[in-house]
Amino acid sequence: MQYELLANHLDPTFGNIYDLGVPGNGAQGWTAELRAAASEYLSAGLPSDVLPWLQELSAIGPEHSDEGWTDELIDTYDPGELGWLVRRAAVAAVPSLGELLEGRSDWGVPAEDMKADVATWLDVHATHDQLMELADRVGYVKEASPSSDYELLPDGFDIAEQASPPELLRVWESVTASAVTDLTDSEWDILCSCFPPRRGGGRYRTYELEARRQAFDAVRFKMANSVPWSAVPWRYGKPPMPYFNFRRYARDGLFESLAKSLPVGEDTRRLSQWVNSLADGAADDTKS
Repeated sequence: MQYELLANHLDPTFGNIYDLGVPGNGAQGWTAELRAAASEYLSAGLPSDVLPWLQELSAIGPEHSDEGWTDELIDTYDPGELGWLVRRAAVAAVPSLGELLEGRSDWGVPAEDMKADVATWLDVHATHDQLMELADRVGYVKEASPSSDYELLPDGFDIAEQASPPELLRVWESVTASAVTDLTDSEWDILCSCFPPRRGGGRYRTYELEARRQAFDAVRFKMANSVPWSAVPWRYGKPPMPYFNFRRYARDGLFESLAKSLPVGEDTRRLSQWVNSLADGAADDTKS
């Protein structure tokens, strides 16, 4: 009930809004009194961090955020639909998946409610690639569409079905969080100053440097964690690109070139040690 903002506000006076307007239960939908109470809450009582999400998730976008937007919401949705929409907006406003899960060890009862909240959060905060990697790492495989061989994008509920809350959070953080092995900006600046001339001449383009930094961080992650290339997070590039990049740089002698070009000094000692080990590893890898 934590995220049932509209339902909790209206319940003492009007009862469960999810029962209102449901065929067969004898209850009506919007009454003048219910409409006024809902409109007042949405206009003045809704937390400020929830409002933008409500506008995004509803058919009533930010361009309608004037005095009449609550009337348009109420005209568009019945009480239960609007209650559920406000709940989804409240969930979307939670800053992190860890905060949403609140350290729980299981899904609780009823489990579907918490899984639905996780699904909402993932569906609005995760990118396409993050959802695909998350699904892959929790062991979920979506059946192909009957009309094509294209593997459909899993939704958050599909993913939540495959793991406990601690497992899901651990995998999410591994998919999205920066690793301690990632190059710092100062380390990257030093490496950039030692790159050999760009093929074709001219300065390296921004996207080229970003791709190279991503590739280097992939190698650092693999070496530091002693994991196979398939276990390198997709934020460093979808498999098998991190491995292909490493092989290409090794073949082109980039690591050996950097090892020879890095300046000697206390501030570059650790970076030099890593580059030298990387050059040695690349040489060994190309021989295998």
